[in-house]
Amino acid sequence: MSFKKVVRGPIHLNSARNRILRQQAAIKVLQLLDQGKILINLDESWINETDFRRMKWRPPGDSNVQPALQLSPRITLIAALDTLGNAYLTLTQANSNNKTMEIYFHQLAAKLDRERPSWREDSVIITDNAPYHVSASTQRVLQDLRIPILFFGPHSYNIAVAELFFAFVKSTHLNPTYMPTGKK
Repeated sequence: MSFKKVVRGPIHLNSARNRILRQQAAIKVLQLLDQGKILINLDESWINETDFRRMKWRPPGDSNVQPALQLSPRITLIAALDTLGNAYLTLTQANSNNKTMEIYFHQLAAKLDRERPSWREDSVIITDNAPYHVSASTQRVLQDLRIPILFFGPHSYNIAVAELFFAFVKSTHLNPTYMPTGKK
């Protein structure tokens, strides 16, 4: 048994409409799996402390004081994980937006085409309803690339495998061998 602080969600999180949409998405996912489809869960997250804001490498005796206001690059991790265990990852220094996702979809489709030209027949990409996933320009790209896609219901974190991947990455020590990250 473990203890975890409850995080408050928006009031509409469990509205009747959202619960029904999540249920319909879950039913569709189960149907696709029953049909033998390969599901590719796509999502993005970000790693916000690449500058070791709370902890930093320093030689013994050096100050560990940080300026109050710091600007640092935000690393965005985009992951597509399939039910066969394959992972298609990218790191960027850009916020996710329509253009970022359109480029990613182009690159993902090209990679899948090289690996298995018939992937569109037996695979479905599943993702959330982020504005940059459902925008008109992204929808045109998805249609042009003939990408089979299914959108989750709102706040469907529990059936998004990519969310578990992000939780693992963010909960582990990203430098377990203590490799130097800067000048001494």
